[in-house]
Amino acid sequence: MAREGTRLRHTGYQAYAVLTMCRALYALEHGALVSKPVAARWAQATLDARWSDLIERALAWRDGAVFDDFTGARDFICYAVECSKKR
Repeated sequence: MAREGTRLRHTGYQAYAVLTMCRALYALEHGALVSKPVAARWAQATLDARWSDLIERALAWRDGAVFDDFTGARDFICYAVECSKKR
């Protein structure tokens, strides 16, 4: 994850990565692609509640704004990978 870790340090990429993981998990669960906001709302209602705030902040992020949660984004990516192994 060295290269990805470097990319993940960029604030916009953190929000993108969180929402992309929501979308990937939704697709694994339902076999369909939906928008990132739809997948994020599903994730907030379905996944462990500890991720809800991180997902909410990713949804609210806009270009030029700060989203500085490297650890949270990294941990959520790891969580999503582990979830995907169970499906």
